[in-house]
Amino acid sequence: MQTDPTTLADSYARCLALTRSHYENFPVARLIPRRLQKHVAAIYAFARTADDIADEGYAGEGAAEPLTIEQRLAALREMDAAAVRAASLQGQKDEGKGQRAESAATPQGENEVVPPVAALCPLPLSLIPSAALPPRSPLPAPHSPPSEAALWLFPALGDTLRRFNIPVQLMLDLTSAFAQDVVKRRYADFAEVLDYCRRSANPIGRVVLLLHGYNDPERFAQSDAICTALQLANFWQDIGVDWKKDRRVYLPLDDLARHGASVEDIGASVAAPATPASPALRACIRENVERAQALFDQGRPLAASLAFPLNLEIRATWLGGTTILRKVRELDFDTARRRPRITAGDKLRLLLRALMPL
Repeated sequence: MQTDPTTLADSYARCLALTRSHYENFPVARLIPRRLQKHVAAIYAFARTADDIADEGYAGEGAAEPLTIEQRLAALREMDAAAVRAASLQGQKDEGKGQRAESAATPQGENEVVPPVAALCPLPLSLIPSAALPPRSPLPAPHSPPSEAALWLFPALGDTLRRFNIPVQLMLDLTSAFAQDVVKRRYADFAEVLDYCRRSANPIGRVVLLLHGYNDPERFAQSDAICTALQLANFWQDIGVDWKKDRRVYLPLDDLARHGASVEDIGASVAAPATPASPALRACIRENVERAQALFDQGRPLAASLAFPLNLEIRATWLGGTTILRKVRELDFDTARRRPRITAGDKLRLLLRALMPL
């Protein structure tokens, strides 16, 4: 267990390194002002680590084997507790002093030594939201930290949340969605899918807006629409991929039934790629593609209300998501057999198109 104090500078440096070297090479903290890059990296480090725990059972460097389902859920609960503690740490340091808050009198510098991250974890269960999560066992014993691999990220995360007044609930929404991925592979209706997107995708858009100084209901609603639509576009692009991975199905079961299809139709299409998917399955996918398009349309005005370069990033995101939907249509909604791809040429055209208003 790590016991040495960690400086904010060290924590931020490792968060930035993760964004640049993670095996997925995800392009985060690039199209934003340099002054914000470390803060985006801190959010990314938390989300990436939690997602790895849920998706891969990541147990840290040198682990002999992946975590079990129970261990993944426990680790995510520890991430929850550490995030809440990190976000509120400064306020707890100032509490009861009978004078002006220390943070107001002495700004927190990057070389400030913060307490060992192991001290950030313990929290009463009452402070951790339980919505959408399966029944949980009690939190680990006091002073039991998250995975050793995650200890370093919480100083930067807490500092970022406090500096920009980012609600820690957005982080907890992310971990609740990741935990749901561990145990849930079917969705009864579209409302369940939307609730998952609300927690898995929308928090990132809101964080980006808050980091750039935007904090109003209209922009939040437009951002939510784009983020949910992008998540849905990825779902409908990856229908066959998700089935092959772990028989996961995001198409609402009631939609499938209403169109005369079932999850077995997805399996049949994956197993027989030379045979077109059933008309009923493709009709169900079509309906959900149009739902995603409607959400993209709702969020379309967002980019025009933002300053450069964030408006460029939002336009590129919007164009990328709608391009995925167009390619699903071009495949006649048969994505159980074939996954549409955005080519290098597509990316160049999207970048050029993003330079102009939507």
